[in-house]
Amino acid sequence: MLAEPAREFHRLFCLRAVILSLALLLGGCAADPGASSWVDWRGVAGAAAGAARDPLTWVPLATAAVIGVGGQDDAISRWATEDQPLFGSQSRARDASDVLMNGLVGTMLVTDALVPLAGGGDYGSSGANLLAFGASTGLVGAVKAASGRRRPDKTDRLSFPSGHADAAASAATLIAQDLDRLGMPAALDGTIDTALTGLALATGWARVEGQKHFATDVLVGAGLGHFLARLVDSSEIFRNDGDGPEPSLEIDGDQITVRLRYPLFQLRPVSSARAAG
Repeated sequence: MLAEPAREFHRLFCLRAVILSLALLLGGCAADPGASSWVDWRGVAGAAAGAARDPLTWVPLATAAVIGVGGQDDAISRWATEDQPLFGSQSRARDASDVLMNGLVGTMLVTDALVPLAGGGDYGSSGANLLAFGASTGLVGAVKAASGRRRPDKTDRLSFPSGHADAAASAATLIAQDLDRLGMPAALDGTIDTALTGLALATGWARVEGQKHFATDVLVGAGLGHFLARLVDSSEIFRNDGDGPEPSLEIDGDQITVRLRYPLFQLRPVSSARAAG
């Protein structure tokens, strides 16, 4: 079982990640309302509604609700860990979940770097993607520590929701959006989206088969990861207009420092007229 001090550190670290990400996302809210607003709240609300309506958000969450209400979590976990239909053993399933998740996250970092270099977007878009991923990861980690659900293998109480499923779904969503900006042929969109979704689903299922999570853990993690990635990307808060705040993040031991200097996360002000509607 995870020692209480370690669990408390995990909770505080994840909360810091969430707070930092939200501060960078919404830090311009304190700007003079008579001049310009950093956040177009109507745009953010519309993006949130669109992300919530996306099947990759609501289908996993609705399925988790059905499984939870029906009390099928334990039965699915026993079947997956005993029969091991996809990976053949718990150890292979756990290894596969790490490889799949790390592969998706690594690919996301590469595509994020390629978008501004290839002229498919600006550094603000890539910065928003990284913040979306960080906020999603931090939020899931904080919920893990708060929920205290014991894993199927009884190793600790960080089962709900699944961090692997969250990271994989978030990365897969952001990769797809990056590839759209890079001008991938429209004929390949369906194939690429299906492949990325399949990899994210396989990551989550590997955690169930590896006895590290229940089915509801991975479904909720996947839904949250996709929702936050879609929300931040489609709200278009970030733009690189050549001026404005230039924050950077520095981590030194247990200290986190934000400096305004690098144009990776630039917020584009919304005019007063637009903000007022």
